[in-house]
Amino acid sequence: AAGKAQVVITTTDQALGLGRVVPVDVFSEGEALAFLARRTGRDDDGGARELGQELGWLPLALAQAAAVIAGQHLPYPVYLERLRSLPVREYLAPTRGDPYPRGVAEAILLSVEAVSASDGTGLCRVVLDVVSLLSAAGVPRSLLYAAAEAGVLPILDEAGVRLIDEALGLLADGSLLAFSGDDSSVTAHRLVMRVTRERLAHEGTLDALGVKVCGLLDTITDALGEPWDNRAAARDAIQQVAALHEHLAPHLDDGHSALAGSLLDLRGWALDCTNKLGDSFTQAVEHGEPLVSDCERMLGDTHRNTLVCRANLAYAYQAAGRLPEAIPLYERTLTDFEQVLGDTHPTTLACGGNLAYAYQAAGRLPEAI
Repeated sequence: AAGKAQVVITTTDQALGLGRVVPVDVFSEGEALAFLARRTGRDDDGGARELGQELGWLPLALAQAAAVIAGQHLPYPVYLERLRSLPVREYLAPTRGDPYPRGVAEAILLSVEAVSASDGTGLCRVVLDVVSLLSAAGVPRSLLYAAAEAGVLPILDEAGVRLIDEALGLLADGSLLAFSGDDSSVTAHRLVMRVTRERLAHEGTLDALGVKVCGLLDTITDALGEPWDNRAAARDAIQQVAALHEHLAPHLDDGHSALAGSLLDLRGWALDCTNKLGDSFTQAVEHGEPLVSDCERMLGDTHRNTLVCRANLAYAYQAAGRLPEAIPLYERTLTDFEQVLGDTHPTTLACGGNLAYAYQAAGRLPEAI
């Protein structure tokens, strides 16, 4: 209807239960054969049919396969032989809502190998690795340029921006990335991102890259200043931090590692920034609750960072109208601040001021005064 915005959410989880479900099926056999013939230029319905069956007629996988077949001028049987010989399923565990047939992840890795083989920049693989740790909603080109300046991408000369753009073009040609409508950012399919992360984990390089990307986001967030000065950049940084944590959390076996600690710091910044922006205190609560639990588990109940995160969570509760949860959390945190920092520390006073305001909002004026 006029004046009403619509939101489209794509998911493989049929139990999500949000809004009206519109099933988007895989290609039919006829659609797949026509697609492959057009993309590869090969008139071989038998080979195309066998490939389609192997990949479950999934458009993403067929696009990956077609890019390799066309780029390397391969017959379908040769591509199928390579596809079946790649043992990626040894480390790509199935997840809930993951209907992808055998061969899809293998097709993605064959595409990565094909793009890397013709990569004159030497950057395609590492650019895809970095993108796989960030937001599926999009990664700004400016963030990738900053990654080069921070040493996350191995660029040592002034041609860095040009080389990154060239690598992005090669990855897009290989159906591994897509450009946004205004070309200011790139996106990757969630399965492409997941296969890339699982490969990094299998190779034992995921933690090292995670540390570098944490450092990159730390540099970016430090340079932002107050979030209201550049709200769009602040929102994107929050989104990238949340995605980085989501992607790395399943691989953090040691809760006290340096990587986990760096992620805690970034998540603490994101919670504070979300509160200051005031866009969604519900989102602040959703991010803040697990963050406080992780801080208490990893740092202890009275660590200064734990107390700051608890105070920010209490503020989010208060701003979201959840005073029964905000007030006791403020009270507990204020007591701990007084013991750790002292009665007159500015952070202690700020927490006390917020508690007084919460008392006032709850109609508890004698306590507020």
